[in-house]
Parts: sequence; structure tokens; C-alpha cells
Amino acid sequence: MPSTLRMWLLKRNPRLSIPDGTLVQSGCYFESNPISFGRGVYVNKRVQFYGEAEIRLGENVAVGFDTVFTTTTHLGKFEDHRAAGGEEHPIRIGDGTWIAARVTVLPGTIIGRGCIVAAGAVVRGECQPNGLYAGVPAKRIRDLPTGALARRPGFDSECAVEK
Repeated sequence: MPSTLRMWLLKRNPRLSIPDGTLVQSGCYFESNPISFGRGVYVNKRVQFYGEAEIRLGENVAVGFDTVFTTTTHLGKFEDHRAAGGEEHPIRIGDGTWIAARVTVLPGTIIGRGCIVAAGAVVRGECQPNGLYAGVPAKRIRDLPTGALARRPGFDSECAVEK
């Protein structure tokens, strides 16, 4: 399906908030409620959004293929059925963040602005701004540049840098 038609259809879904300038590739699955995207978001192919709590992606976020966002967790407290019972926790992704391919973002995760999450990482909890996170579970590997040195030449927005 052409991307213009796909975006036109997705914008009519009442569970999704998609502004102009956002692109969602084919094969994505939306089972979460609600999902909101900031301007300039790019969602690659086969990204999945699960759960009933809100998933919010800030401006200029890029999401790699086969990434999974899930807001549902099970309590595991029933001996005869560990998957019974569940809780919902929202997910927040900060402006300018890049989530690479095949990342799993677990319930209640908050990823600060300007982060990079390496391919295959499993993210839970809070990622502080402007850090490279990798691994299972994801841990901060190093700090990323901020300020004037981190701005793209000719790019006026400050969405990807800390104020």
C-alpha cells in the first residue's frame, strides 16, 4: 500500500494521534490504546504496539524494524497460573531518541530525550537523557554529545538536544 494512503488511513484511527510529518511503514501492529506520535516520528516496518496504557513517542523519534512496545505485565503471583492477572503501565519516549531494530520496550519504561537504544536491547525502567543504552537488560553504555556540537548543520530545532 502506498505510504500516503497508509498514513491517511492510520490518521483516521481514533486510538492513534499522528501529526503531519510522521511516517509509519507497512506491517505495523497497533493494539495499544492510545498511541501518540510527535512530529517527525519515523516507525520502520513490523513495529508492534501492545497493551491498554498509553504509548507516547516524542518529536523526531526513530524506531527500528521489529521493535515491540508493550504496556502489559503479569503479576506472576498465582502458583497455578503465573500469567494470570495483569497491570498496565504507560511508555514514554523522549524527543530525538533513536530506538534501533528489534528492541523490546517493557511496561512503565521512560526513555529520556536524545537517547540511542542499541539493536536487540530489552528496556525497562528509566533511561536518562542523552545516553547510549544496550544489552539485556539495557544499561547505559556511554554519554552522548549535547549542546551545539550535537546539532545537525542547518537544523534549527533543539528537539534532540537538552535545553
